[in-house]
Amino acid sequence: MSIALKPINLKDIELLRKWKNENRMYFFNKNIISSGEQVKWFEDFLKRENDYMFIIEFDGLNVGCIGFRLIDDVIDIYNVIIGDKRFLSKDIMRSAFALMYNFIISIYKNDITVKVLINNPARKWYEKNNFFIVYEKEDYIFMKLYREIE
Repeated sequence: MSIALKPINLKDIELLRKWKNENRMYFFNKNIISSGEQVKWFEDFLKRENDYMFIIEFDGLNVGCIGFRLIDDVIDIYNVIIGDKRFLSKDIMRSAFALMYNFIISIYKNDITVKVLINNPARKWYEKNNFFIVYEKEDYIFMKLYREIE
């Protein structure tokens, strides 16, 4: 089993758009993203510092994506999507997150956080991966990764 994280590029954005649209019920923006909007997002993404988006590659196949960005002095995990549902139960996302985590801690010492919509089944995945609830709002949960003191 070979898992790799590849930084996204222009040829990946249509696949990312497809995955995001298919899973939009689990994200804050529930609107269908057009090709033009996706291109604009990518152009803006390229201009932002401290914003990373990766394609998750499993045995040479693009199966999902995962990203993080530095916002308000914390690392915000975002766009965690298993795009190819055939690979849902293979623990690929856990391995991909571990790769990304190692990359994050090699650069940043900031807290690692995520906002998860209440209805998102990924909430349980985050809890299994050492995130704990800091607070709940009406429509989302703010979680932080538990890290032992280094």
